[in-house]
Amino acid sequence: EARAGAASSGASAPLSPESGLGRARIERGVANLFQDRPQIFAPVEATQASVLTGVVRIALKSLAECVRCQTLGRAGYHQLSLDIAYLSPRVRRFASADVDGKTIDLLLEEAASAAVDRSLDPTPLEPAILRRILDAKAAKQQRV
Repeated sequence: EARAGAASSGASAPLSPESGLGRARIERGVANLFQDRPQIFAPVEATQASVLTGVVRIALKSLAECVRCQTLGRAGYHQLSLDIAYLSPRVRRFASADVDGKTIDLLLEEAASAAVDRSLDPTPLEPAILRRILDAKAAKQQRV
């Protein structure tokens, strides 16, 4: 098992419309129906920036699809939230051909939304704790 708190069963948290969680899932589902879909497999030019942008788009779409196939516990959800927060500024460097940046943002949001949907306990990590972990990682990388 690659992630702490992740299980490989296909079960999901209950989806009753009366529960707040069920209502939020339904609202996200309806919003997704009317959302502009990013073009994942868009043609690429023969430039480094365009190819890297294409690879990043496919990788982030794959991340979201992999999350959709998992059931996450609290620790797995926290880890995935941390991973997305860590990746967010870094993938933008490689996706410079994504001129407006909307595609990358939408794909990151899709992965985060899938994590919420597939988590048994989608309690978010405290922002201060998230920032402290990311700052510690940045400081460690600067020393190396």
